[in-house]
Amino acid sequence: MTLTGIAELKEAPAPTTSVVPVTRWEEIGQLATSLFDLRAAYEANLRTLTVMQRSLERIRRVDALAGEADLLLGEMARHLAQLEGAHAEIATHVVTVDRRLAAVCATDKAAP
Repeated sequence: MTLTGIAELKEAPAPTTSVVPVTRWEEIGQLATSLFDLRAAYEANLRTLTVMQRSLERIRRVDALAGEADLLLGEMARHLAQLEGAHAEIATHVVTVDRRLAAVCATDKAAP
């Protein structure tokens, strides 16, 4: 295919075979994005908790020297503070997902 053929394809109007209004697809896309953001926030917190657990296991197995144990405990405290701060971010993501889901449901009810 030539470059002019590709440009023509890009400029061609999108097929309109869908019976669903475009605005509903936009709402669904926004909902998908919001869910992805929420999942990413939860995964980041899960990774933080996993790091904390691994640090604690190093301390419990006595693999860490006394000085290193203090450093690991301090790092765990820092991670815990980070998790407390992430709570507000997750709450914001949950509210956004709820709002987007309500918008998709409202679009469903408005469609004939």
